This record gives sequence, structure tokens and C-alpha cells, in this order.
Amino acid sequence: MEAALPPRPEGLGFRAEYVMKKLILTAMAALFLPLSAVFCLADEEPKWEACEDLGGWTNVRKCQDRVVAWWDTRLNVAYQKQKKQCSTAECPKLLQEAERAWIRYKDLMVQAAYEVAGGREAKQTAIEAGEHVRYQLTKQQALLLESIPKE
Repeated sequence: MEAALPPRPEGLGFRAEYVMKKLILTAMAALFLPLSAVFCLADEEPKWEACEDLGGWTNVRKCQDRVVAWWDTRLNVAYQKQKKQCSTAECPKLLQEAERAWIRYKDLMVQAAYEVAGGREAKQTAIEAGEHVRYQLTKQQALLLESIPKE
């Protein structure tokens, strides 16, 4: 005796309904993304060095990505705070120009670290070197922006 298949849903079709549900869930998650960035700052600072203890390159990389994201969120909050505290019309423009120049510098330093560490010949080591530079520069920039004295 063969098992009876469940009845197929009516309407848009099973696949279309599945895709629609996924889109709705994704859109709902995107609405709450900014809140998660704010809550990220409430957590204790993640430690880059602790990632090495996880074992497995994939686990280490995911952990390091979370550390960089935490500092990147802190950097963005500090940047927005400094921008709001500007007292002249020129100030936000200068901050934006400086931040764009820093991003170019950071990206070049990450690429340089990758190449110095062996590039394609030593891919895993090179990626780790580049990401460590990204972490260090992002952390330093966040702390620098936070340290600018207020009036």
C-alpha cells in the first residue's frame, strides 16, 4: 500500500508561497537590523585573541568577523556622534572627507598585508594577516573618534 501524499496548497502554488514567506521574513529581519547594531554595543568587547582558541579555520574566521563588526559598529556610532557635535557648516564635510580617506587607507593596508603575507601562495595566512590589519585599524579609528574632546 502506497502512502498518500499530502494535498498540494492552493493559491499561488507551493513554491511561490514559500518564496513569499521567505521574503516577508527577510524584510522583517531587515527592519530590526539597526536595533541589533545598537544592542551590539551593549555587549562586552569581543577579543580577537579569543577567536584563536575556537579551532577550525572557519570558526576562527567567523569569530574574527564578529569582532571586526563590533568595532565597525562602535566606529560608526562614534562618527555619527562627532558629526552631530559639529559647530560649523564645514565640520561635517571635513569629517566625511577624512572618513573616506581613512577607508581608502584601511583598504590599501589590508591589501598590502595580504600581499606581504604571501598573497595567493599562502592564502589562509594572507587572509588572516589582512583581516588582522582591518581589525586593528578599525579599532584604532573608533577609539580615536571617541577621544576627540568636546567643547
